[in-house]
Amino acid sequence: MMENDSKMRRKNDNNILWILITKKFEIVGRLEHPNYNTRDKARSYFLGIISESKSIDRLEDNFYVISNKEYDFLKEFDGLESLLNEEIN
Repeated sequence: MMENDSKMRRKNDNNILWILITKKFEIVGRLEHPNYNTRDKARSYFLGIISESKSIDRLEDNFYVISNKEYDFLKEFDGLESLLNEEIN
């Protein structure tokens, strides 16, 4: 799966890839489109999609919107695990 992710990123380097993850750091959505080039725009898009199936007011209550670079950085330095531990404590 990681190999496919890398190929996708290289193919579209001009677009920022946003990743929607749960508080348990499970990937639940990806967004790669030039019109969604900021975190706020990506957050708004994800909120609209999720609101169609769930009733939530604030995306941040259940999810994080991070860039692919942030995701890779956190994975590389075990930052996802430390953030998860911080959420639990």
